[in-house]
Amino acid sequence: ISDRLRMRTRLEQMGKVFDASHDSIIFSDLEGTIASWNRGSIRLYGYSSEEAIGEKVHELLGTRHPIPWREIRQSLLETDQWVGVLEQRTKAGDQITVSTRYQLLRMNGDEPYAVEISRDITELRETQRQLERAHQEAQLASEAKSSFLANMSHELRSPMTAVLGFAEMLNSESHDSTVRELAGTIQRNGNYLLRLLNDILDLSKIEAGKMTIDEELIDIREVIEDVRTLMNVRATAEGVPLHFEWTSKVPSKITADEIRVRQIL
Repeated sequence: ISDRLRMRTRLEQMGKVFDASHDSIIFSDLEGTIASWNRGSIRLYGYSSEEAIGEKVHELLGTRHPIPWREIRQSLLETDQWVGVLEQRTKAGDQITVSTRYQLLRMNGDEPYAVEISRDITELRETQRQLERAHQEAQLASEAKSSFLANMSHELRSPMTAVLGFAEMLNSESHDSTVRELAGTIQRNGNYLLRLLNDILDLSKIEAGKMTIDEELIDIREVIEDVRTLMNVRATAEGVPLHFEWTSKVPSKITADEIRVRQIL
């Protein structure tokens, strides 16, 4: 009787594991009549073994399957398993969401049984819903940002175009060299500002974290003088003298991105 004793010992060990599991493990026939109900099921649903065994599992727990039970049963007979998410009700009346695996258990010569292994994921699903809501809110905020930048692009470019237009008129029509020089400064810095606005308002670059570097031949001393002229207005208002001297061995004409050089200075 050694083999029989080993089998009984093994079954007893499996029974202990089955009963000690924190997951709900329910044995039922293919019509849903409960044959076995472990302690995990008691903890999860609140029904004792005496209350559950012999009842229809779907009726007892008010189970809502994502597809009809007959289709799940057919899947069990064809593939021996089915995995999905179910909505159920506890004895206390609480609605819970469980992740469930149905496994077909075939006995020698007996009708097959369905093993239903379930784990409570109610809090996890609620967290997922909150994340989905947060994602939707973030999308709405992103759309609002895009709309705002599109409007700001128009609002900023329009007056700048007018300023540049009048500066060009002054430059071309005035015979005063000082006025023409000042108008030229306005034009150069206005064009610089427009290019800078294009960078700032290019949402795709902002979101991708990319910066485009252009290569062009520039006179670095002219760039520095433009920056000095631009900053000198503020410096004069504050009573601070602003001068620069060219002492570098770098040639005056270099290949660089004028916009980036201006930003650095």
